[in-house]
Amino acid sequence: MTNGFAFQDPTYLVYVRIWLGILLTSGAILGVLVLARRGHPTVRSALVTYRSWWVILPLMALPLGLGRPATIGAVTLLSLACFHEFARATGLYRDWYFTGAVFFAILCLSYVAWIRWYGMFLVLPMYAVALLLIIPVLRNRTEGMIQHAGLSIMGFLYFGWFLGHLSYLANLKYGLSYLLFLTLAVALNDVAAFATGKLFGRRALASNVSPRKTWGGAVGCVLVTAVMVWALRSMLPRFGPMQLMLSALIVGIGGQLGDLVISVVKRDLGVKDLGAVFPGHGGWLDRYDSLIFVSPLFFHMIAFYYERGISLSPGG
Repeated sequence: MTNGFAFQDPTYLVYVRIWLGILLTSGAILGVLVLARRGHPTVRSALVTYRSWWVILPLMALPLGLGRPATIGAVTLLSLACFHEFARATGLYRDWYFTGAVFFAILCLSYVAWIRWYGMFLVLPMYAVALLLIIPVLRNRTEGMIQHAGLSIMGFLYFGWFLGHLSYLANLKYGLSYLLFLTLAVALNDVAAFATGKLFGRRALASNVSPRKTWGGAVGCVLVTAVMVWALRSMLPRFGPMQLMLSALIVGIGGQLGDLVISVVKRDLGVKDLGAVFPGHGGWLDRYDSLIFVSPLFFHMIAFYYERGISLSPGG
């Protein structure tokens, strides 16, 4: 991915057309439903969610079009926003020593991605965890410190390091194609999970975690995602059958796992959503939770097959 604008890139333009086609088609269908079932709660809810997509998509597409610096900056802000929501929901936000340390670690991780220091990107979590564990010692405190340290470590690893792999994807030659693919595939994966669950869901997948998730929906989601990945194969450079199959599994299963893990957090805290930034979706975490598992898994698949010579030194 280059530092220059990508608005005229053929791959970027194809994905923009796909997104617009999906939005306009969905809008036409919703328009018909509004006329046919005016006032129905489900239709009203779907309309609110649909309107939010017109905000969410530009937020994803604009940084990618502006190039590598804007993309890394956007991922950094997303990681900070997700951790901020998590910290506020869990009460960790009241302890600014731990919260500030996690913010600092996320910024360090983004800087490492910016200068292409792959070796440090891989080992920085060790230094971050060490820092978080010695904070109670430096403060000479013990009460509640295990909980705060544990939440901080989870916050950095899950929202900082996992999502931070999107920043490092931007450093790769075909980073733009990979990131455009993930933004579309993960979003459609969420829709597929919901739709197939409604159509074929019978047996609960994890009833205490997410009562609406079913085995039928989970399996159907993976199958639909596999078809979608195959349809997009021409826009995934160098991908063969094995990489396409792995991508389908990573997006289809990883996306659902990311959603379920955040559901565990929400159920434990007794809240429906972790924020209210996007009407019909919730907060940043509610919208982007499916990317959290997918990002590192997809990145390391790419690294294993195509980036084995990546330098561990700065600028690699």
